[in-house]
Amino acid sequence: MTHSTAGSSTDHGPRADEVDTLTLALGVTDYRRTHLGFTTSAEHVNHVRLPSRFAPEDIRRALRDYELLADTLRTHPVEMAELLEAHARKDGAASRAVAARLGISEESFEAEGGGIVWGVVVAVIVCDVFTGCFTGGFV
Repeated sequence: MTHSTAGSSTDHGPRADEVDTLTLALGVTDYRRTHLGFTTSAEHVNHVRLPSRFAPEDIRRALRDYELLADTLRTHPVEMAELLEAHARKDGAASRAVAARLGISEESFEAEGGGIVWGVVVAVIVCDVFTGCFTGGFV
């Protein structure tokens, strides 16, 4: 997580509800591949500026994400292990194929009252509150 008070040059500054909030940086680093005899490494990081207020509906949406994910983990443990292992091995096509077989996606979570990004945001914040694992206790 990074702490930011200024917007980027392309967004003309932060929205009023984003002033002096944390920005989550979520992504993959050191993604290696070999091309023409050279090993290259890439990074893909998304920055998510946190709102200064979380409405009860935001909390309900995150809760629904956890319920949907817990149900999928409970009813399809083998397939979910396959999905996680494939993605950890950098086989996004295989992990997306498992998700498609299970019928899970951002769209399916949204259709059922969730939206998995909310679950991720809440989990990261709570993890940091408990352990300081992202901010190192600077917040």
